[in-house]
Amino acid sequence: MSLNATAASAPSPQNAQAEMLHFIKNSQPFQVGTYLCYVMTPVTWIVSIFLIGFIIRGASKKAAALGDTYSVFMENAFSKINTALVSMSVGIAISFTCLSLLFTNYGDATATDVRNVQFTILDLSIAIWESGYCYYIWLRSQGILQRQSKIVYNLFLFLRVSNPIVFVIQAASGIYSTFVNTDAANNVHNYIGVTASVAIIIFDTALLASFIQYLYQNRGSLDPANSESEAEYLKTVEVTTKMSIISSYGIVGSIPWMPIPFLLIVAILPSQALNFAMLEAIAFTLAGLCVINLVAMKVRLESVTEAKIAAEQSNAADKVELKSYTSNREKGESKV
Repeated sequence: MSLNATAASAPSPQNAQAEMLHFIKNSQPFQVGTYLCYVMTPVTWIVSIFLIGFIIRGASKKAAALGDTYSVFMENAFSKINTALVSMSVGIAISFTCLSLLFTNYGDATATDVRNVQFTILDLSIAIWESGYCYYIWLRSQGILQRQSKIVYNLFLFLRVSNPIVFVIQAASGIYSTFVNTDAANNVHNYIGVTASVAIIIFDTALLASFIQYLYQNRGSLDPANSESEAEYLKTVEVTTKMSIISSYGIVGSIPWMPIPFLLIVAILPSQALNFAMLEAIAFTLAGLCVINLVAMKVRLESVTEAKIAAEQSNAADKVELKSYTSNREKGESKV
């Protein structure tokens, strides 16, 4: 056999790489990761649409109750808490959409430009929902943190300010590595991504300790005798109930974050080339479950507010009825 024949029969580096990518794409772990993204994409979009509708409904009810329709509606619909929660929910939905498309077109050499755009959108969406997550948790937890020591509160304030900086750097490094496409740039982006996940875990773990401490310190603390009026008692019930809900959901939401950095670290190891899609999909799914948990918390908190308003309206109606009954009785006695 001639040297030319041997060279012609040997696979080129490009063909060898294409075969490897094809092999990875058709492996069972890659298929599991792809199908997981296919499931979570519609789920997160449904949750996002439900959340937006729920916020619009709540803002409309408050606007109708107070009369000043437009200004009250805008103030409630676009509050800091609602904006952070929607950005988080829509951001994670966009991330799953991009992951589904990237996994579907994995190994397609003709879709390089489209893939670069998808990677760019993915990096930006990750930064958006990570920032929204930390900011939302901070807004919801301020009341609890202010009851802790000043040192704890200042620590969270520092983390709240510093975390978005890490997320922006993560997005910038991701966009840079997408278009440069070198091993060094990709490695830097991977390490920054793990750092961002660790930053969230530090934030969550510290919050978890505060939530548990709050629930322990305030167990059985509601006592009507400690309130000077019924209105004050209803307000105390609302605040205490909301704090307990935030703490309980905060504890549940903190747990899925814990394994995410470890999954991402394992996913970037060369030895896990077959499993990277599955590991990344699991990591994003855990993050998606955290977002869904916070949406559920939003619904539960609104139900507490509505219950308090209903109780106040019922008490007001009872007082009017009692006053009318007393007045009629006095008129009847005066006639006698």
